[in-house]
Amino acid sequence: MSGQLELVHRHGDHIAVSVAGSGVELLRYVYRPEAPWEAPKPYIHPLRTLSDRVVTDYRPTTTAGTRACS
Repeated sequence: MSGQLELVHRHGDHIAVSVAGSGVELLRYVYRPEAPWEAPKPYIHPLRTLSDRVVTDYRPTTTAGTRACS
């Protein structure tokens, strides 16, 4: 990887890691609940390769209650 990483923290919401200057967000670590009835379980989504390919699913259909990389 030749570019530098950029870290953005949106307090109370998420932390994002991007390749500076490319616009490619490598991952987003979300630590707030999506809805008031959900438990505040942190997860990583999207998780991308350097070529901008998403390798995680937000809510996989194979396991109920699972979200991304948690």
